[in-house]
Parts: sequence; C-alpha cells; structure tokens
Amino acid sequence: MDIRDALPAEDEAVAVFFHNCFLDTWNHNWHASAPVVPEPLLLPLPRTLTTAQSSRLLFYAALSQATRLCGGFIRIVFFTEDPSTIVGCAMWTGPQHRILDGPFDILKSGFYKLMAPWRWGVRGYVRLDLQFESTVNKLANAAFKKHDGGKHKARDSLYLQMIAVHASARGRGLAGRLIEDGRAKVGEDVPVLLEATREKVAAVYKRSGFEVVGTELIAKGKVDEDGCTKQGKSRVAEGHPIIVMVDWRRS
Repeated sequence: MDIRDALPAEDEAVAVFFHNCFLDTWNHNWHASAPVVPEPLLLPLPRTLTTAQSSRLLFYAALSQATRLCGGFIRIVFFTEDPSTIVGCAMWTGPQHRILDGPFDILKSGFYKLMAPWRWGVRGYVRLDLQFESTVNKLANAAFKKHDGGKHKARDSLYLQMIAVHASARGRGLAGRLIEDGRAKVGEDVPVLLEATREKVAAVYKRSGFEVVGTELIAKGKVDEDGCTKQGKSRVAEGHPIIVMVDWRRS
C-alpha cells in the first residue's frame, strides 16, 4: 500500500469514500438529522442522488476544502496495484490551525450550503459546531491545562480531523500507519489530538499510544445506535460518547 497527498481533483472520490465508511456512524447521522442510514454510493456518481446523500457528500467535500484553507493536509492510501481506489484517508490540521478559523472560510469551503433548510439547516450547524465541536474543545482544553499547567494548549497539537479505513483493508494496521504518517509531518515533540465516538474505535487508538483525556455523553435519548430517528430501533437513553484522546509523546 502507498500513502500520498490527496489532490483537490480527488475531493469527490474522498467524499464518496467517507460517505461509505461512515454510513452508520452515529454523529454523522445525528448532525444531519438523518431518519435512516443512507445507501452507499459508487463512482461515477449516479445522476440522481437523495437529499441525504448529496448533503453528506457536500459535508465531506467542504471539510476537505476547509482543511486545505487552514493549511492542513489530506493523506490517502491505495493498493499499489490499484491506485484508483482509496482504501484509507486521514485529514489533519496542524498546530495553531483549525478549520473555519478565518472569517470567510465558511463561504470559501462551501459549509454555508449545508445550512439550507432542505439540507442540515440551522439545527445541523448547532449540533455540529455548538454541541459536538464545542464539547471536544472543552474536554481538550481541560486536558491540556491539567497535563502541564497550561504550558501547552490544545491548539498547539496536531489534530486528526477525520480518518477512515475501508472494510476491505482493515486488520492490517493501516490506521496506525496513517497516524504515524501524519505525525511525521510535525515531529515527535508535538502532541496529537483526536476524538472517537465509539469505544471500539478508541481501543484502536489506545494501541497506537493515545490515552483518553475526557469523555462526555451527548444526544441523550435523541437517536438510535446509528444516530438515526426512524429506523424502528430503540433510542440510546444514556446518549452517545465523545471520547477525546491525546498522544503526548515528549510534549
């Protein structure tokens, strides 16, 4: 397998990859107020997409653009014998940079389109930014202050914005390779920050050297195990976890 930078021309392929990897990931469905898990997609895309599918693709494409706007980087993995198929992807933002920091980034990246009432609407923005991201920031800032009394802040870290590995390539240590690949960009002295939304995923990160520094439950009783509302499944009474993790290394 080879790892390289994703090109801007590959944003659609990256968006489809994330769309399919996160079909039943609760927070992605919760942000979008999804009634059911969306159907997977293949490239080339069909002429007609559901509103749920097109909105999800817009979200991942806007995230890619926002990552580039803030000086971050996107790394993709593919089988050497099939360089046209992405089997892993990681989005990173470097120390002192986070997405949508600039006043015009929400426009340049295309995130504003998600606020249309037929897409995520205002509720989607509130869930994504004012609830989910705010919780991550609160837990991360508290952890960094506790770690060294405020010498380092959460924004001093390398931040793993998003990572996924295709089912066909799991069990080969690819997530660990992607994390080490990103870490190599900034050096061993820089802590790496990320969040997980499932305990089994957090366990994978623990094996790569991360420790849990904060956990909080949100969306209590709002959605089912997949983050949806109309699948006939019981809603998760205790809520879903946001698990913030850090690999401190020599920081």
